[in-house]
Amino acid sequence: MITELRILIVFVLFAFQSADLDAQTGKLFDLNPQEKTAIQESLSKISADSIKNYMQSLEDIGTRYTYAENRKKVAEWIAAKFQSFGYGQVYLENFNLYEQDNYNQFTDQYNVVCLRPGDEDFQIVVGAHHDAVKVSPGADDNASGTAGVLELARVMNLAQVQTRFTIKFATFAAEEVGLLGSSYSAHESLFMGDSIALMLNMDMISNSPNDSLPIVDIIRKTSDGYLSDLTNQMGAEFSGMQANTQDYANNSDHHSYGKLSIPVIFFIEHVFSDYYHSQRDSVKHTNPVYASRVLKTVAATLLAFDVLPKVPEVSTVQLGDGRNVKLIWENNPDAVSFQVYLATLNNSFQLYGETTETYFWLTNLNPDSSYIAIVKAVNSANSYSSASIKFKTDSFPNAPQNITVTGLSDHIKIAWTPNAEEDISGYAVYEFKNGQSIKKNDVSVENSYFSDYSITDNLYHYYQVKAVDVHGNESGFSVAKGSKLGKNSYFEDSLELLVVVDVRANPPLLIKTEEFFETILNGRDFEMISLNNVTIIDPDLLFHSKHVIWCTPVANEHVSALPKNIENLQCYLSKGGKLFLSTADPNLSITGYKRTMPTELPTDSLSGDFLVIKTIDFIPDSWLSGVSVAQNSYPPINLNLETIPSGFLTNSYLNFVQSIEPNSFGIPIYTYGSPDPESNLHGQMHGSTVAFEHIDSNFDLIVMSIPLSFFQWEDAKFLTDYILDEKFSNPTKLPELESPGKDNLVLWPIPTQQFVHFEYPGTGKVLVYNSLGVLVFETPFYNESRVHSFDISDLPKGMYLFTIQNESGFVNRKMIKW
Repeated sequence: MITELRILIVFVLFAFQSADLDAQTGKLFDLNPQEKTAIQESLSKISADSIKNYMQSLEDIGTRYTYAENRKKVAEWIAAKFQSFGYGQVYLENFNLYEQDNYNQFTDQYNVVCLRPGDEDFQIVVGAHHDAVKVSPGADDNASGTAGVLELARVMNLAQVQTRFTIKFATFAAEEVGLLGSSYSAHESLFMGDSIALMLNMDMISNSPNDSLPIVDIIRKTSDGYLSDLTNQMGAEFSGMQANTQDYANNSDHHSYGKLSIPVIFFIEHVFSDYYHSQRDSVKHTNPVYASRVLKTVAATLLAFDVLPKVPEVSTVQLGDGRNVKLIWENNPDAVSFQVYLATLNNSFQLYGETTETYFWLTNLNPDSSYIAIVKAVNSANSYSSASIKFKTDSFPNAPQNITVTGLSDHIKIAWTPNAEEDISGYAVYEFKNGQSIKKNDVSVENSYFSDYSITDNLYHYYQVKAVDVHGNESGFSVAKGSKLGKNSYFEDSLELLVVVDVRANPPLLIKTEEFFETILNGRDFEMISLNNVTIIDPDLLFHSKHVIWCTPVANEHVSALPKNIENLQCYLSKGGKLFLSTADPNLSITGYKRTMPTELPTDSLSGDFLVIKTIDFIPDSWLSGVSVAQNSYPPINLNLETIPSGFLTNSYLNFVQSIEPNSFGIPIYTYGSPDPESNLHGQMHGSTVAFEHIDSNFDLIVMSIPLSFFQWEDAKFLTDYILDEKFSNPTKLPELESPGKDNLVLWPIPTQQFVHFEYPGTGKVLVYNSLGVLVFETPFYNESRVHSFDISDLPKGMYLFTIQNESGFVNRKMIKW
């Protein structure tokens, strides 16, 4: 039986001396003498006076407000400092940002990057933001962090430290307006293919009531708990500082990396400054000596992380007899061998064995007993890192995980992740009904899915699954999941959902919009394309997408790529596509140029024909306070003023919203809601259409003149789920049957995996269509035999329309390929 766990509990670095774990020094980390000496020599060069001088120089530049005219001067001063330390790879990282009070005006923003090449391309990022709020000199927040980055760069070059990792020193713009500089830098790094092993962030590290305060606060992700141990040990040994771990927070630049699954440590002063974001946040109210001790903790953590071997991520695999357990870990290029220790909960660790493989069998264990195993990755310098894992030997299978229940047109499909136990023989599926669990299969299911074709009603049905081993032992029940019959089908060759984020020339807004869709679509299978650097979307990707969401939060001649994709979208819809389009300024973003409004669109245009828009209108000075539901089946949705660019808002109301009245083929679903009556200046557009639907057998379409990302994410998720799961669930573009043939077609087996057989008299042609009405299979048949067979193994899994065509007309059957 295999129990799979991935628990990283402890991270240990020792000078390898003894096989008896209890005989060690008691320290979580113990560098060898050469490594200790190298770190001590480097840290001795860190100067509180240097930190103070950098802070004072930054304060003397004047305001470092995000939108200030001198923002490039600030970045150039920092870059010049890096260069003065002897660095050659120094550059400004430029990105665009809307002015805070003028949505139509861009500002250039500048991060500063200094690279210190290591032996490997993997990077450690050391960062801090250099901007400040408008009213403040910004000494503690955050000239102190910027000074820390500069001083660490100076010291590492002065000490000629040779590192394994490449060190990327970075100072970020626009932190105070939403972590935008670091967000851009982090995403740019991923776009360029950089591999980041760790990000260290310093923000407000210079406030302390005295020089000797021994505490600095750190923030890291819960999954990276070993970083707390590492920082604490290095602080205690090299700076006399205790690292006080706080709950994870998204309030500084570390979060831009943390949300990308990069390990992070955020260093911040333990006693928060009384002068935060005020005119009194000046150098004279800071403590550079305390800042230097924080920096020594940062530096020691960085240098220790650089030399220690990678922490093994250990999992257990149980044979199933309760006595034999296999430990598994990933390959570790830092290690020359792995040592395994084992202990019961009441006994000390003993060396169990050593291996150069990435697995190790623990044998002859006691059944139903708890153990702790430690795997140590030993490097060539006899330092090692360790991970421990707690497990219990068990003779019974684990309950299946990741249960999904999907309602299709004529059955409900239950699927789960296969158990890893080596003695699993199959699975038992139960329907939970009227307080009882009713078994649905007499013989254990060997696959990891089951289809229930016994459903005839339109009620929800709930299912649970048990794993069964070769001895007939059943696991406990899985969690219960439910569904009812639906109209969806699933095709592995088609992309379930394509999201197009059309926000060019504005990386910060692009990043926010991407994060919005990642949130509301969490749990769905989708691919997101950001039209930041490209204009034309790949037609092949578009045409192979079952559903498309296209969002244009901002539209102008230089931003929207929608007009350049008109022909591709028209072709996609003509093939039976399903499109949810939400865009600011549909007059411009859809037609490609400004028109005098109100404007009536020609019926032979994309807008008039495929987008079924009759009229687009806008009345200046109109204010939108929200939208009203015009079709009761749709959920209410509310605006999120915090996510809307300030240029769209007047007195907390949304302006510049256009109405889109559909032609006779569209049905309004949301209307313009104004705080004032129609007779008032600000209420003239009250009641006009801002979203409509067109759902029929040719194609499905939802159009909204307000970007979806402007709404509360919970409401947007509810609306999107409703559209994708309900409105877009019907097949489109199936062939029209002008004259039905004789309905005596017999088709079997359903479902099928490879061969399908049918019985039909006479001569004719077999046509197979997918859900978008695309012909995917065609073959003739002749009357030599009334029973015909053909191989459909090349078709992807899913639901198809099987059609017989002869002189009598058409006959259809539903065909399912598993």
